[in-house]
This record gives sequence, structure tokens and C-alpha cells, in this order.
Amino acid sequence: KKVITNIEVNHNKLVVAEWGGITVEDMNGNAVVTKVNDFNYALLDVDGVIWFGSSQYGLLRIGINGEEGFLPNGPRAAASYNMLGTGKELWVASGSHTNTYAATYSYNRYYHFTGSEWKNAPDNPLINPMFDFTEIAQNPINKNIYFGTHGSGIVELANVSGQPIQTFDSTNSPLQNYGVATVVTGLAFDKTGRMWVSNFGADSALRVRLTNGKWVAFQLQTASAGKILIDAKNYKWLTSPRNISNGIIVYDDNGTPENKADDRIATLNNTPLGGNLPSLSISCMVQTGKGDIWIGSDLGLSVISTPSNVFLNPSNLANRIIIPFEEGSSQGAYLLGNEIINCITIDGGDRRWVGTNNGAYLIDNDGQTVLKHYTKDNSPLLSDQIYTIGIIEETGEVFFGTSRGIVSYQGNATKSSKNFNNLKIFPNPVKENFDGDVSISGLMNNSLVKITDINGNLIFETGSNGGTATWNCRKFNGERPATGVYLVFVINEDGSETSMGKILFIH
Repeated sequence: KKVITNIEVNHNKLVVAEWGGITVEDMNGNAVVTKVNDFNYALLDVDGVIWFGSSQYGLLRIGINGEEGFLPNGPRAAASYNMLGTGKELWVASGSHTNTYAATYSYNRYYHFTGSEWKNAPDNPLINPMFDFTEIAQNPINKNIYFGTHGSGIVELANVSGQPIQTFDSTNSPLQNYGVATVVTGLAFDKTGRMWVSNFGADSALRVRLTNGKWVAFQLQTASAGKILIDAKNYKWLTSPRNISNGIIVYDDNGTPENKADDRIATLNNTPLGGNLPSLSISCMVQTGKGDIWIGSDLGLSVISTPSNVFLNPSNLANRIIIPFEEGSSQGAYLLGNEIINCITIDGGDRRWVGTNNGAYLIDNDGQTVLKHYTKDNSPLLSDQIYTIGIIEETGEVFFGTSRGIVSYQGNATKSSKNFNNLKIFPNPVKENFDGDVSISGLMNNSLVKITDINGNLIFETGSNGGTATWNCRKFNGERPATGVYLVFVINEDGSETSMGKILFIH
């Protein structure tokens, strides 16, 4: 049976593209068949060269010199389900599933941004059969990357090479199949390097792989669990899959996974006594630097400011954030209203990047102020549907996974430093044709930055977002500094550490 993907008439020749090959037939019925795998579209140019598009290798042509490819550096496809920023790099899971949690059989697998270039999943026998990559986690001990899939189990990648090392599924681990597929709906590591897995459709919804390779199963009050957040107290917060919508389960193994006698479990729902969640359909959870847990749902945001109380008194544990209509007013509106929240990611300044079906929001670390709202109409975003957001810690670059592809934005917040030993000022010197911001990086969290002229007169002052502060090259009066050397003083939050740098302006 032939499957024809497209038919074209180019330069009086019929071009028929079908699975496995391309046929070019002239007006006399003479046909030439070129065997080609993995292509989507084909045409013939005036010189008799066949051009075709490949899902893995970009644009290719076949002429007298053989096959030649043209592939711009970038992700293999537009799809992105999940992102994870690690140091200077970004990992993207490109799979998906249907609303009823059925597989979509996406074989794009994953993309990897190294900080300077994109790399796609390699041709490797370990992962070639795998599909629908959806979950990402990093082992904090060996820094290896793990991907969970919606049907093919888990794969581990080596930290340095990025090459697949081993896989886990129903054939070589206690992970169980849902039907004929090993479905992973949540994946996270605790501080000791234990891997926690939500195994959809299994008799034990939550499992952990210990550092010695042993697996332990946990019985929850639900048949399936979704995404996993491990908080600062080592509690495991689990959403329910969206097709089930049972709220949140919190599990405390007390640091002893093999001893069930000291474990605790709590369930949160949308009733006041049950936790006061905004909805039972929870899409994401994240813990801020202050310890709050932010929750995204199909009915907006809520915050748990005392997560340690979850086992003591869950009554009204989660609360919507109310923004007063005016200062001192007792009336207000919910932060972001009832927006459908798809993802929340914390940047180096402890600010919240929130992805919705109406663009991306940046909320300040006070938890109330909306600093930015990007949409496709006011920014380079390709779509207002933001599925996932990833941030590279060391550079502050923010990546948005949308329904039409990935876009990045150079943010101004980076991971903070423990001291001022690596203080950097860029650009330096600042020339007259430079009209951007000067970046002062290598800062400690919440550092104070003061800039003076050579005589000690203060011309600018700001605070850091995590490890970075920015200056728009304007003095307090809005004027640009004159040619000369200026001093940059930095002070940590409690005033116990200071440092100084210099910056030169040239006009």
C-alpha cells in the first residue's frame, strides 16, 4: 500500500512524494525513483534538483553531487512540553499527550541548548524506540539528566556527553505499564539523589529509586499521581493527572523511604477545611526562595505561605492573592484573576514567571506586583499559549515554550553568588554608541549597588535581582554620565560584605 504525501508539477514533470521515495516522471512517461526516508514534501527545480523537507535533517536536495542538507541550528521541532535550566544549559522535553492522557507518539524526544548551540536527541538505540518525552529532572549528585516519557519509561543521560546511559521501564524495573506503555507523569530528585517517580496507572502511584538501585513503592489515596514537587522539608507534593483532577497529595517519608511506620500523608482539595485550593485541576507547583508554595490551576493562582502546616492543620492552607484596587482599600481583585495557569518558574531574583493561555507574566518577589506581561502583540512571542518556561541560572536567559515554537528573552536576574569574588561589569568601557543597560553580575542575593563619580557623588543606586543588577546608563537626573571613570560599590543584604569595581564612559 502506497502512502502519498504530496504531488507537484514542476517544469513539465510530475513529482510524486510517497513514504520511502520520490518519483519524478516526464511527459513521455519516463520515471526516476529516488529512495528517501524521513521526508515531508518534495519539489523539482529548473536544474533537475530534487528538494525535500525532512523532519530530522532540515531542507535537503538531491542533484548530480548527491545529497546535501541545510539545517539551521535550533530545536528539531516547534513542540515543547517541559523545560529545565541547569547552570549554563537548557533541556527541553518535546513530547505530549492527549487530554485523556493517551500517547501522541512524538519522536522528537528532546532538545539541548548548551549555552552556545542547540543539540537534538541523537540517533541512539537506547532511545530510538522511545516517544513522548514530557518530564525532566536532574540528579543533584552526579548532575545527570533524566527524562520521563508518556509511554516509554525513563532515560538517563550522562551529564558531560549528554549521551543516553540507561533506561527504566516495565521490563527492567518495578515500573508498571498502563496498558502496554510505561507512563511517567512526574519525576523529581531529592537532595540525596533518590529518584521519585509518578507511575500512571500502576498499583502504586509513587515509587522511589534509592541511590543503591533499590526501588520502593508507596500506596497513596489515589490510583495515579502527576507532577512532583519536593520542598525544602523533603515533603513530596503531587498533583493529580488533569483527566482525574483530585487536587494535591502531600507525602512525607520522614527521610526513611524503607520504613513506612513513620510516614505521613495529607490530601488537599478545594474546600476550606480541605486546603482551600482554587480548583481540583492543578497544573503546576513551585517553591519560592522564601519558602512559599505557588500553585497554578485552571482557575488562577494560589499560595501556601506555611507549607509545614500541611500535616497539622490544612484548613484554609492555600489562599488567593488579592491586589487592592487602591492603597488602603479592603477591596481588590485576585492576582491574574482566573487565568488558566500552565507553568510557574522562579528566576534568580526569586520572581515568578507565569505561563498562561494569555501570554507570560513576570511577578515581582513581593508576590503581588506584575512587572511585565508579554503577549504575541507586544513582544516576539510566537503565541499567547505558554506551555513551559525555562531559565538558565547563570545568564538569566528566559525561554518560553509556546504552541508555535520556542522564544528566548534576556532576563536581568541570575543565580546569586556566595561572595563578591567574581564581580563583573559589562560592557566596560561604555562607548557613546551604546544605548543598552550595563550589567553588574556576580552579586550576592539582594545586594545594594551604588554608583558614584570619582569624587564620591552618588549618581545611581539600585538593588540586585538575585546575582545581577542593571543600570540604564543614566544618572538620577536622567542625563548620561560624562566621559570618565565611575566607581561601583556593592554591599550584601546585611552589610557584612562589600566590594568595588570601576566603569569607564567614553564619549
